Amino acid sequence: MHAPVLNAPLLLLVLLPSMAVAFDGNGTLVSQGLTRSFIYHAPGAAVAPGRPLLIALHGTGGTGAGLRAASGLDAAADAYDLTVVYPNSTTIGGDLQWNVYADDQPGHGGVGDVNATDDVQFISELIDWFCGAHDIDATRVYVTGHSNGGFMVYQLALHLADRIAAFAPVAGSLWGDNTYLNAAFGVGFTPVPLFHVHGDPDPVVEYPDADHDPDTWNWPLSSFGSATCGEDAYLPYPISPTVVQLVFCDGSVGEPVNLVRIQGVGHSWPNDPGFNTAMGIVGFCAVQQLPGAACATSVEETAGAAVLLVHPVPARDALTFRQAPAAGALLTIMDLTGRVLLQERSTGAALLPLPGLRAGQYVLLVRDGDRPELRIPFTVG
Repeated sequence: MHAPVLNAPLLLLVLLPSMAVAFDGNGTLVSQGLTRSFIYHAPGAAVAPGRPLLIALHGTGGTGAGLRAASGLDAAADAYDLTVVYPNSTTIGGDLQWNVYADDQPGHGGVGDVNATDDVQFISELIDWFCGAHDIDATRVYVTGHSNGGFMVYQLALHLADRIAAFAPVAGSLWGDNTYLNAAFGVGFTPVPLFHVHGDPDPVVEYPDADHDPDTWNWPLSSFGSATCGEDAYLPYPISPTVVQLVFCDGSVGEPVNLVRIQGVGHSWPNDPGFNTAMGIVGFCAVQQLPGAACATSVEETAGAAVLLVHPVPARDALTFRQAPAAGALLTIMDLTGRVLLQERSTGAALLPLPGLRAGQYVLLVRDGDRPELRIPFTVG
């Protein structure tokens, strides 16, 4: 469960002095047979261990570098002493975009591309890359994104709530199979801190509260609010003459769920004299933490370290390992109270059937001789 930190609905912006020296890096990782690239930025001469990580996702047709140039997130990362990474998407349905369509099928059902990448898996692997390369604070991983990247933030809010501590979509929404989405907000839903920023009006992705009525259903904020704190309406709190924070859940019950309306900026990354979007997002995220989240790091092999990851996310009847545990390793599945639900020795297979688990969050422990124990959180949907 996420740890709510701020109960007050009004957003507090603390502008800290930025550091003069900064580190800029780039990297790649192989996900689902494809080499994926990203650039990243951190305050200081090197990426210090133990820092939080902010993942920033570009829009359709864009790049990580383009979002970096437009968003001001580097300066916000410097101010709040965290690392920000800008990954690049893949070509899906003829466009550079993220696989944002929420369902339980492979590919991207929304554009009919059965070969689309699983970007939930990629983002999980990206977190593990930063765990291994820079020893990040795995309890303080955050995600933001603009437009199509904002849609991906909502996808991750449903599917990586066990790894990401706060979600900040910008000019995005939630798109997917209606039956799947209805079920997603039912039994097994995990409340998450949500901070949605949107220009009004937006000619590309409709502003969620287009009629400016707190009592109508505002997709998808009302669904998150209803499932989180039982409130599908909002209370408005003005930040400036052109900016208002609409609070669906204030964090006193469950997690905070907010929509920030910025008048007159359309579909661009919003910046307003009364509100710095990058600072607002990072300020909201920086006080959120996900106790129990851990890096899915691996057992050391003679050829080097290999990451042990499970998918799909969420799981249903079985877990599939990207690299199977060694034969003889002790596999233990526990719920969050520590109750053991399954314990058996690995046969070396890449598939682990699940013992009829209810929807919710669980932990897989892998013990292999005197090697370090692995703790892999996963969700059943």
